[in-house]
Amino acid sequence: MSKLVQRLLVFFIGIPAVLALVLFSKFNHLLLHIVLLEVISIALSEIYGILKTKGHLQPKFFLMLLALIPTIVSYLCLSFKISNFFVYFSFVICS
Repeated sequence: MSKLVQRLLVFFIGIPAVLALVLFSKFNHLLLHIVLLEVISIALSEIYGILKTKGHLQPKFFLMLLALIPTIVSYLCLSFKISNFFVYFSFVICS
């Protein structure tokens, strides 16, 4: 399957699915965060593939870990009703 077809499928199927998940899942934060983790992983893989020819990058595992930490912290704060300070802190640390 060509890259154009893949990107069109993501645009016409993936984005509306994520929007529906956000709009219709008021109390099911776990499903939303799982979808976010998948989208972040796919996007990071694409960006890593594009930029690896331009120069030296950090290992992919390390970048993936840094990208996923704020989403995981966000879910934990929602689940345990903890202050959003930790979410902000994770964004600062991971950026």
